[in-house]
Amino acid sequence: MIRVFIGWDPDEICAWNVAAESLRVHASVPINVKRIASAELRARGIYQRPTSMRDGHRWDDISGAPMTTEQMTEELKLLEVRRQLAAKDKLLLENNLKVANEEFQRLDAICGFLRAKLEQSKTQTDAPKE
Repeated sequence: MIRVFIGWDPDEICAWNVAAESLRVHASVPINVKRIASAELRARGIYQRPTSMRDGHRWDDISGAPMTTEQMTEELKLLEVRRQLAAKDKLLLENNLKVANEEFQRLDAICGFLRAKLEQSKTQTDAPKE
């Protein structure tokens, strides 16, 4: 099994979950996805890339560019909400189909009962009277 490490930040949980799930779904070999917390790496002195906040967004001070995951966080949150709604829609559809099937079976049983009663009534009506 191959271990895959993805950077993780508490402000970007949705982005991490989407990336991890995409890797799991599309991997051609078994993988084990692990989080790497930048705060923990910094605390250990392993990672030292300077960043700053500008206009409410995190920027990479070396490249002078916004952090990619920071820009995509809102879009990923929206995609996650859409995925959750689609899953709920699927459950509702499955439940509606189940209820419709049960109702169809109930109505079919009633129709069978009524057909039998009708046949019984015809038989009694068609029988010779003495």
